[in-house]
Amino acid sequence: MSNIPHVRLVSDGVPPLVLTLSQTVQAAGTSPALVYADQQYAFDLVNFDLGAFTATVLINGEVIPCQPIFLEDGTLRLVPPSTQKTFSDFFGLLQIDFIIAKAGLGTTTLYAEPVAVMLPEGPSADNLSAMGDTIAGFWPTLIGESGEHLLAQQEKHDALTDREEILDEILRVYESQYAYFRSNARFKLRAESTVDGTAKLRHFSADTARFIATHPEELVEAPIGSGIRIGNRHFLPVHTLVKRNVRDHGIVENQVLVGFLTTVLQGIEREKIAVAELLAETVGENEDSLYVSSGHVLFGIATERLLSYREKLHAIEDRIRETAVHYRLALGVDGIPVLRIPEPTPVFLSIPAYRLVFDIIVKWFAAGDLKLEAEEALIASMRQSRLYEYFVLLKLINGFLKAGARLVERHTHNWSGGSIWEHIQTDHPNTFRFERNGKKITLFYQPLIAGADWTGENDLALMRTSTWAIDGVALHQSTSNVYTPDFLIQTEEEGKTTCFIVDAKFSSLRSVRTYQSGTLVFRYLFSIGPAKPDTRIDGLWLLCGNALKEGEEDQAELNDIPTPAGVPTNPNVHFGKVDGINKEATEKTLGDLIARVLSV
Repeated sequence: MSNIPHVRLVSDGVPPLVLTLSQTVQAAGTSPALVYADQQYAFDLVNFDLGAFTATVLINGEVIPCQPIFLEDGTLRLVPPSTQKTFSDFFGLLQIDFIIAKAGLGTTTLYAEPVAVMLPEGPSADNLSAMGDTIAGFWPTLIGESGEHLLAQQEKHDALTDREEILDEILRVYESQYAYFRSNARFKLRAESTVDGTAKLRHFSADTARFIATHPEELVEAPIGSGIRIGNRHFLPVHTLVKRNVRDHGIVENQVLVGFLTTVLQGIEREKIAVAELLAETVGENEDSLYVSSGHVLFGIATERLLSYREKLHAIEDRIRETAVHYRLALGVDGIPVLRIPEPTPVFLSIPAYRLVFDIIVKWFAAGDLKLEAEEALIASMRQSRLYEYFVLLKLINGFLKAGARLVERHTHNWSGGSIWEHIQTDHPNTFRFERNGKKITLFYQPLIAGADWTGENDLALMRTSTWAIDGVALHQSTSNVYTPDFLIQTEEEGKTTCFIVDAKFSSLRSVRTYQSGTLVFRYLFSIGPAKPDTRIDGLWLLCGNALKEGEEDQAELNDIPTPAGVPTNPNVHFGKVDGINKEATEKTLGDLIARVLSV
């Protein structure tokens, strides 16, 4: 890049990667540059004509401690700790920022172009895949609209599978009842005039006379005294207009039978469009023989589900279209638009074959339009780096349900945090209220804990109590008035309120404890306090999602020296693995947290 300031990522295992820098955040390209989670990198700031200066590295807003080294050509090399790989605690698209500081010149933030993380095949990819599977399985029931009437359900809910079952049932009903409707479909009698032999004439009407008068070619001579006399001769028509009652299958129930299949075909067409639009967004990044992109791991889950469903739709569509033709020919009627559940007529309710069709129509409309909430959640989690937060949110909700708590309410609260709230706002519920044995439990997802502007909104019992903040080792006065932990669990019982602050970190336990706990402890235990009487903070729980380091403990506490007589130290800081593949450790950490919430 000639003399333009830029950053060069250097590693012994892969070629150098040069990234542009800008004073504004850069948008991700369609083919972002790649970094590798199992490589150790250093950051070279090249062509900075500032003399002596310092720089701080941030990845997705998280400060990365680095050792500065000036090379002979004036390049500042920032070397992260060698105890762990530089990008091992990240996934998806990354934003790398550099805060440049020089005495007397203040600070400037430079933003590198986004990069995508490539994972080695194995536990790291399996971990993300397992988290994605949890989101795909439980999101619709516990978070999405599908859960409005299933608040206490603990089983997985799969919108695509449910939809396939309804479509299969529609086909089963129509195909199994076709023989009945072809031979025994209900009908009404309708008088119809047809040209037939005169012997079948039972009633002479004006229409009959008109036909004879206008069809003289049908007349033949008849014996004297019979037929129609014309002059001295008598005639009888060979054929005439005969009225008779005929079966008419054009009753409303039969029209609904045919019309509903058209409604289903139109629904399938809409779903094919929706699936195609999502598939266009789930294109994974490039892979090679040894690595897989974190985006591909997650999008692969969504893509596999969507492709499978699309194939199923095409097969079902062909069968339903063929079935509709058979019914139209057998009944001899055209369908009417079926836009809602039809009137439950006696025919629909009393005749078994019609009742089967009526019931499946009711089921179709009760299900509503297909909602691809699980797939949309996966895509959103990747775009917004919220995969781990969503995974923990579902685990916490399910944990409370399994512990016997009843989910009595959930809603989305729009916090009055201005631009800060806009940054973290979601389209899904962020407040979940449970009850268990008289105890009220509220789980907040990304609550805004404000300072002087605290109003107790959404029944939040905490407030920010300090204008000071700490990043790394430096204590400074913050320009922000709010904190947003990933989760806050708040219990109320007998007039007392207890709060548990929970932060989800996609990092190893060792990394969180070594590099992040100091900032988090100051932020959540020394800068936040009760805003209501009889309120206390029980502790801080730091959940670690990239817990794949061999030989690392599953749980730890910051206060690790026993007190005399076993007196507990509160508030304490708890570290624990909660990830997608270490199931025993995950259940232990979450079980301990939920047990603590329910017991104090």
